[in-house]
Amino acid sequence: MLFATLLACHFALAAIVVYGMNQLALVPWRRARDAHWTARARLLWPIRKTNGLLFFILPAALAAAQYSQFPEIPLAYLPAALAGLAGVILGMWPTAKAVFPDLALGRWVRNLAAVFVIRLMTVGVLIAAIFLMPGHLGWTALGLTALVIAINLGLVWGGALWILRLMGVFISAPPRLQEIVREIAARMNLPMPRVGLLRLYGANAIAFPLLNTLAVTEMAMDVLPDDELGAVCAHEFGHLSEPRGTVAMLVLSTFTLLPVIYFKPAMDAFGWAGYFGICALLIVVSRLVRTFRRRMEQRADSAAKTHEGPSPGVYARALERLYELNQVPAVTPATLSHPSLYDRLIAAGVTPEYPRPAAPARFTWQNVVALGLVVAFITPVMNRWDRDGRRNSHPPRMGSVESQPTRAD
Repeated sequence: MLFATLLACHFALAAIVVYGMNQLALVPWRRARDAHWTARARLLWPIRKTNGLLFFILPAALAAAQYSQFPEIPLAYLPAALAGLAGVILGMWPTAKAVFPDLALGRWVRNLAAVFVIRLMTVGVLIAAIFLMPGHLGWTALGLTALVIAINLGLVWGGALWILRLMGVFISAPPRLQEIVREIAARMNLPMPRVGLLRLYGANAIAFPLLNTLAVTEMAMDVLPDDELGAVCAHEFGHLSEPRGTVAMLVLSTFTLLPVIYFKPAMDAFGWAGYFGICALLIVVSRLVRTFRRRMEQRADSAAKTHEGPSPGVYARALERLYELNQVPAVTPATLSHPSLYDRLIAAGVTPEYPRPAAPARFTWQNVVALGLVVAFITPVMNRWDRDGRRNSHPPRMGSVESQPTRAD
């Protein structure tokens, strides 16, 4: 009964925290109703980034609390994580509806389900591996590492698209999209790729270089005219035509977070120094990967500009339309793999009619809350690992008080 009550509390706490944070954060955005879209997008950005973190951090923090408090119950953290995730989803819906008024609940749930399943197979697998990894390196640790690598490679080599197709999210492309892609392929003198339609909310296009596949979302199909849609597809062709060495590096970059699964053995061997050492490694590798991916985006932008067609500025117009529809700021933080829209427009030969906007605030009160949740996740887990490590390293000696049986008088 106590366990079920705690799960209900986890669900309610997650929903209240997310809903309350979002409603407070939306106040400046609502007040700027008549401002330019770039100003509103800049105000909205911290909320969207924080929600992306809360989607996993809050359930993970609740799972960590359960993991620490109920060590005698195997896998007790899984129901806590699921209850927290359900609460997060409930708390996010009012904000999604406020930002995108025409968003239907069914479409949003389908979008969220697709994102969740893919994230579960990536981030979720890593979190599970963190908990399941033994305190010392051996055959179990090697097998777990191999399993994580195999799952990731399976997703990269078609598994993700197979899951999306199974969920009805990735479907065959309509004739209009097929014809536009065929025209761009001929213009760029490249082979015709496989083409699909993504039933996801948001206007976007995605390339899968390993699978020679190009996908466009429904919203992009609905709002972009043929010439702009063709220019966006030309950008994706820039990714599809990357050399093999670049594609190989792209696959390796999907393993950026792999070292996190060794937190437990690092803590067992080196204490907190092991934990911070892995964190430092992640920071260095993440920056290298970001630089690599940003250069890929710049090359793809150049390809789109070169092959945008007879009307100059088509690709720039398409980019700006996508950013406005998705409410992404014109100037984004340097931590992202994509350059800012403002810089991309200038590189495409178009100077925006508005002055360069300020970037979104890099550190807000939402970040403080998210950081607190990270600490709430890490602390109980590390404390338990530390206790278990000391217990395993210093077992009770024969003849000591701890080793003597307790006599009932």
